[in-house]
Amino acid sequence: MKVHLNIVPKKDKPISEVLADLMKSNKRISKGYNVKRIKVIWKETMGPAINSYTKSVFFSKKKLFINITSSPLRHELSMSKDNIKDLINEKLGSQMIEEVVIR
Repeated sequence: MKVHLNIVPKKDKPISEVLADLMKSNKRISKGYNVKRIKVIWKETMGPAINSYTKSVFFSKKKLFINITSSPLRHELSMSKDNIKDLINEKLGSQMIEEVVIR
C-alpha cells in the first residue's frame, strides 16, 4: 500500500538556513546549543595556556561560571570579567551572559 502525500516543497534550502530557522523557532534548542557553544568559544578564545588551567565552564541563570585551578590566573581573569562577558556574548551574537563568576 503506497501512501501519497500532497506535500510539494517550495524550494530546497541549505541546511544552515534550516538550522537557523529551527533555532529561531525553538528557544529550548537554541539555549542548549548556545550553552555548548559557550564552552567551545571559551577554549578557542582563551587558548591552550588558559584552557589548561580551566577545570570547568558552565552556564546557569544568565551567569557563566568558570573554575580555574591557578590562583594567580584566577585573580587576573577576575579583573577582566566584563571583557570576557562582552567577548563571549559578541561571539554568541546575543546578550546571553549577564555575569561572569571566576572561582
